[in-house]
Amino acid sequence: MFDYLKGHLVETSPEKVVLDVHGIGFSVHIPLSTYHKLPDVGTLLHLWITPVYREEAQTLYGFAIPEERSLFNQMLSITGIGPKVALSLVSHIDLHSLHSYIEQADPYFLAKIPGIGKKTASRLLLELQNRQATLPFLKAEKTPNPLAADGKAALMQLGYSAPVAQKAIQAALQKLSEEGSLSQLITLALHAL
Repeated sequence: MFDYLKGHLVETSPEKVVLDVHGIGFSVHIPLSTYHKLPDVGTLLHLWITPVYREEAQTLYGFAIPEERSLFNQMLSITGIGPKVALSLVSHIDLHSLHSYIEQADPYFLAKIPGIGKKTASRLLLELQNRQATLPFLKAEKTPNPLAADGKAALMQLGYSAPVAQKAIQAALQKLSEEGSLSQLITLALHAL
């Protein structure tokens, strides 16, 4: 029914936004990755939408990029995964990291995401490995520095979301000398936060 909404941003929070689309206010749940990309209130915003219809409610979920919406939709098609868990996954892990977790078949990091336990993480990895061909955006990206992935993982272990950790690591890499260590990278990233 809905593919996207384009309207003026009226209200924001880490969990949802309100968009004014021609005088109608749409309440849209968003992941943290979208929240970190939001413009100022009053600005025109374009969100890729997935409506979820339940007996007790009709809810809209919005994403800054279509790939995150595709991942959310794939999560919803897995038995036992609801919108809350799917949104939590999209909120706490970027697509590049998810690709590496799928390749390594390591449920450890997925199990640390709120709402996902060890058993669910293992099942998710298995399902995503089987569906990886239908998720072409899950491709490995080359990082200019081999320390970047380790530094990002360390920041995520400290509780930072994937987009925030990625931004801090990118800022730290610009200041890190060529023979810099992982501990120096993490220190610079923490200063960038």
